Amino acid sequence: MQKQFCLSVVRAIFCGVILCACLFVHADEYALNLEGKRIWAGPDCWAKPMQYWSVHDGELRSQAAKNVTCSLMACEIAPAANFRVSASIRLSGQPGDPKKVRGGWLLGTRGAVPDWRSRALEPQAGIMAGVRADGFLFVGKDISMHSLPMRKPIKLEASYDVSKQLLTIRGQTGATSVAHAVDVKPDVLKGGIALLSDGPKRRPVTQQDTVVGWQYHDVRAIGDGIKVYADRTFGPILWSQYTLSRRVLKLSAQMPPMGARDADMVTLEVQRDGGWQRIASSKIEPDARIAVFRINDWDDTKPTPYRVGYRWRDRVHIWSGTVRANPVNQPTFSLAAFTGDYGYAFPVPRIVAEVKRRNPDLLFFSGDQLYERYGGHSITRKPIDVAMVDYLRKWYQFGWTWREVLKDRPMVAILDDHDVFQGNLFGMNGKPTPKGKTFDWGGYVMVPRWVNMAQRTQTAHLPDPVDPKPLPTGIDVYFTALDYGGGRLAVIEDRKFKSGKGDLQAAWRAGHPKDDSLTSLDFPGGTILGERQHRFLEDWVAGASTGAFNAVLSQTMFAQVQTHSGPKLRRSRRDRDTNAWPQTPRNEALRILRRAKPVLICGDQHFGALVRLGIDDYGDGPITFMTTGTSNGWPRACWPGIEESDPAEANVDPRGKRLDAFGHPVEVLAAANPEPRSNTRKHADVQAKARAKGSGFGLVTFNKQQKTITFDMLRYPAQDDQPADCFPGFPLTLPMQR
Repeated sequence: MQKQFCLSVVRAIFCGVILCACLFVHADEYALNLEGKRIWAGPDCWAKPMQYWSVHDGELRSQAAKNVTCSLMACEIAPAANFRVSASIRLSGQPGDPKKVRGGWLLGTRGAVPDWRSRALEPQAGIMAGVRADGFLFVGKDISMHSLPMRKPIKLEASYDVSKQLLTIRGQTGATSVAHAVDVKPDVLKGGIALLSDGPKRRPVTQQDTVVGWQYHDVRAIGDGIKVYADRTFGPILWSQYTLSRRVLKLSAQMPPMGARDADMVTLEVQRDGGWQRIASSKIEPDARIAVFRINDWDDTKPTPYRVGYRWRDRVHIWSGTVRANPVNQPTFSLAAFTGDYGYAFPVPRIVAEVKRRNPDLLFFSGDQLYERYGGHSITRKPIDVAMVDYLRKWYQFGWTWREVLKDRPMVAILDDHDVFQGNLFGMNGKPTPKGKTFDWGGYVMVPRWVNMAQRTQTAHLPDPVDPKPLPTGIDVYFTALDYGGGRLAVIEDRKFKSGKGDLQAAWRAGHPKDDSLTSLDFPGGTILGERQHRFLEDWVAGASTGAFNAVLSQTMFAQVQTHSGPKLRRSRRDRDTNAWPQTPRNEALRILRRAKPVLICGDQHFGALVRLGIDDYGDGPITFMTTGTSNGWPRACWPGIEESDPAEANVDPRGKRLDAFGHPVEVLAAANPEPRSNTRKHADVQAKARAKGSGFGLVTFNKQQKTITFDMLRYPAQDDQPADCFPGFPLTLPMQR
């Protein structure tokens, strides 16, 4: 990029005519459709953060801040070919430092994973080209000698001449025209295209803010180097998720934030007698942006194709899938378990491919389906309407990863701490976290309306709650029972009612001994599941003998099996975030559950383990299977006997009987650990990083005829199109406890 020059008005126009006439005679062309008025940019766009962009009748408006882009997913730049991108662009607001506010394009974007969705979500590489708020054009770090007046819209275009390897940016407003050209190698420009709204920093926003930003319309791309992919879209029906239990189908369809003038009804049709029959309509919920269907007397003896419909832009858009037949008569039943997708390997294509290959009967997402920094942006907590949109963008990343799997398989999801924008969650029966207190104190940081919105997106398709009364603060509950595949599954909430540090300190103030002993931590009145869930589980256990197998689905393990945690994997301390604490309610819950002899399936801890829990002695509690994270972030490990932090080698056998950090007897049957030093060394790519950090998923297979259960802990595959291998110690088959 050393060659730099400024062209005159005449030369700029002349070159533009020549490029149009000669380079683009046989060209693909892309034009961005900006009809309507809404937050969501449209099905062929990924705008981030979503709340920084909106459509206003032909115009795409943005707020300028760091890392704000709108990826044009349906088109890309081919290698070594001519192209031109163009738009009318206008500056809004008064920037404090106009040199740092830039509009235009990010050209030749790539992703961390070789998937077009990856580069749309977090566009990397490429080169910026456009106009600054002071009117100067730029290509990368090169700036034009002359500037444009910024009072009116600018006709802006960037064109590439592959024969000269020149990227030229041109801007015209009224009679004034400026052009600037820079040497750029073709490889730099190969990849995606994103609109740019760059600025010095981010700030809390509302939809009514009149802040600095850019307004785009007539966005186009043309040339031999422009490749258009009509199928690279996401929406307006984003995805669906369903459960089937006792011949009741619950299905939710996730929608984007549509506009006030858009339709608010979604339809559900099924294929019967060679045609499609509409069986229900549902209104889009204003906060969660979902349409929920509940169909009684569902024929669960055969697979039934379905399709969700939504009329938009004068046609009905369709999302289709199949409700599987209830596998009650199959000899085996398999459940795939997931937790904690930290997002850096989005959209985890090797994991998704392995799940399709394994073809489980049920999917279980135990929490942390999203993290606060998804897409390179942190969280917005208020105002509430903007905070909801911020959550939805992160939640949409989950659906974008899994929708091709979810459309044809039942799924259970429950929320953990990061799903509600918290580092830890001690729900304390729904109380608000006091101002100035940390997450560990207890309660919810976000207001009940926001929490209910997040819960609806993930759990509205579950069977109806067995005890639906909201908490005193108005937060809803969703703990429930699912009968499917001949088995009985209890879905519990082991965060919502759990005691926090605030409860512990209140007990200390009331005279409970305050010291560093386990007795001090086991304070009177402590809770994990709470009385309502205990009553539910008593009833559920009473009918346990009617199922071919029993399972309990929860967020985290009722023990602390980790021995090392944190960035340098130092020796762990007592972790109250696990269900090992408080000790007395932990034991009370397990005494209820062990009568049903279920398998407890959970996640949360970022490594996997198969453990035989003890209450009063080793082996007198249920088996628990904790899946490892889909892409692990904060590392943890089970390395008994190793005192140092993150050793160079950790070939220790994790198996054996021991007391956990809270004095509970546990027997570790197998553990899926990260590679030593995996959190501090460099990796070839993000998928290699995920594998080294112990990422993957769990698979539980109930053999109903042989009365056995097989536990697989599958590692993130090392290569594309390569089946996943198991962590050491897995698979492991145990007799089914009856």
